[in-house]
Amino acid sequence: MAETEGAAAAAFITALDGAGQRHAVDTGRGRVVWRRFGDGPPLVLLHGGHGSWLHWARNIGPLARHFTVWVPDLPGYGESDLPPEPTLASLVDSTQATLDTLVAPGTRIHLVSFSFGGVVAASLAARRGAVRQLALLGTVRSEERR
Repeated sequence: MAETEGAAAAAFITALDGAGQRHAVDTGRGRVVWRRFGDGPPLVLLHGGHGSWLHWARNIGPLARHFTVWVPDLPGYGESDLPPEPTLASLVDSTQATLDTLVAPGTRIHLVSFSFGGVVAASLAARRGAVRQLALLGTVRSEERR
């Protein structure tokens, strides 16, 4: 039974990945990999720590019926390169630079995150502006001081 479930999960992920567009955006200090699904107003989903875009796998299809869903592997996670400095500021810089390459900087976005992604999302929203709605789910507190 576990083999069948594993095969079904792998098939689901392969189909989902094939349904989207993969964008590897170079910041000059590394690349951040984003995936795009659907059509509509832009919705950005930021995953938690030690994860990847796949944290949102079951949510992408339903959301893509109403939004253009943008899902990155945050810098240093999944397929994305580690930022040059392992700081929150560097991670947010790389995320914002690559998002602004894909979605024009003044374009209003919906921004949803959970866990560690909430720390990134809050910082990104404060820096970028043009956030129509911000949802922080189960966000952890950052101990980093600026």
